[in-house]
Amino acid sequence: MANRTYLYALDFDPAEEPHRTGGRSRVIAEYNSYLPLPFQILVSADPRICRSMAGAPGDSVAIRGCYDKGRDRLLRFLEELSSRDLYPGTELSLRIRRTRAFLNNDGNRPGYVVLECAELFGTGDEEPEKQYAELYEEICNIDDLIADFYTEVEVFNLRLQALRKQLEEQRRPAGLLQKLFGRETVSGTKALEQEIARIEQEKWFILGIDGWNDHPVSQNETDSNAQPEASF
Repeated sequence: MANRTYLYALDFDPAEEPHRTGGRSRVIAEYNSYLPLPFQILVSADPRICRSMAGAPGDSVAIRGCYDKGRDRLLRFLEELSSRDLYPGTELSLRIRRTRAFLNNDGNRPGYVVLECAELFGTGDEEPEKQYAELYEEICNIDDLIADFYTEVEVFNLRLQALRKQLEEQRRPAGLLQKLFGRETVSGTKALEQEIARIEQEKWFILGIDGWNDHPVSQNETDSNAQPEASF
């Protein structure tokens, strides 16, 4: 079973019209096994609990936000992020440009956006409704989530700095002991390189700006099978 989070674009407000059947909805983003911060920022403008776009009416809930205000807030966050030297600048700029182009595309600018976490919440022990209520409170305090994100990335970077220092020391010209135990040195070097690569990948994964429906990805695989447009 897939454990994805989804963003739906709607041309009506599901919080005000929970029983509407004539509106149209489509997935504009998805992410595998994680709820990235940008999804939360995008629904953080005037958020409200609403009915699910994926489940049967009345069976589940979701969170909706106003698209244009949320988009502007997300782009401001990405602009601030690019000034903080937390990610490789060239690659970050490329990903931000793709995100900005996608969010500003007229075809991707609905009135409202809905965050669906039913699949992800279904893997936990708590009822989804309770998890949505907790998530709603967090989204209402989006600045705290943003601060937590920066702290998490800084911790990753400190770990990377320490590992790169270890790797640099292991790559220095071999002394007598290193020559005697060269095999262990090679093994240690490879382990450090693998751990550095893993942490770098995880940093990009938690940023989560590669899940738009023109290039959705997961941490371990590329998956381009976005859900089709649906009518409600």
